[in-house]
Amino acid sequence: MEATVHTKMNDLQNTEQEKSVLRWGGLAGMLGSVLFIVTFVFVGVFVGDESSAAAWVERFPEIRWARTVENSLFLAVLVLWVPHFLALYRVLRRESLAPAGCTAPGSARPTGATRRRRCRGNFAKLAQARSPGRPQARRTNAAAGLPGSPHRPSA
Repeated sequence: MEATVHTKMNDLQNTEQEKSVLRWGGLAGMLGSVLFIVTFVFVGVFVGDESSAAAWVERFPEIRWARTVENSLFLAVLVLWVPHFLALYRVLRRESLAPAGCTAPGSARPTGATRRRRCRGNFAKLAQARSPGRPQARRTNAAAGLPGSPHRPSA
């Protein structure tokens, strides 16, 4: 009994920790993106758009402070995007490129023989449904009356 309670508490802590990582990663990504756009606006307002490189070099002593601020803002954007990409990696590493049905969404990926068995069964069903000469009977969740389908047939 204690092991079950301990496991449930660990699962709850892991879920809360996962949500926290995703929240902070998402917030950092949004803030970094907004700061990236602000950097372009800042450059447009304070640095301007010179047509030649010689004009930029001549004006550099006047706009040195603006270039320093621009580079600092861009560095802040890159620093904010690091946790964003780490959070994306954490979320997307769980997703599988296997055909649908080999794993349930959000579940741990089966490995080894379990995965081969499940996927082989799904591929066999797919091959039977697509074999030539047989009528293809398609049943949706609603037609089958499965729970969770948005439109159940009326009885």
